[in-house]
Amino acid sequence: MMQMNPVESSMIQEIGYDPETKTLRVRFKRKNILWQYEDVPLTVYDQLTTSDSIGKCFHADIRNIYNARRLYETE
Repeated sequence: MMQMNPVESSMIQEIGYDPETKTLRVRFKRKNILWQYEDVPLTVYDQLTTSDSIGKCFHADIRNIYNARRLYETE
């Protein structure tokens, strides 16, 4: 299972990344929903984790750019 790390953000609760598969997981605070993004380069993940605004970086550099699907706790 991918390790999830809490972040300081008004919209995102935690994120996780697997560099081998380039998979990013984002758990949103609203409704505690978990999404998985595919083929996300490590540089994009690093940019997300070091950004002054994780939410703005997510919207600009990840959302609607990488293939995504909602995950359920059994996955």
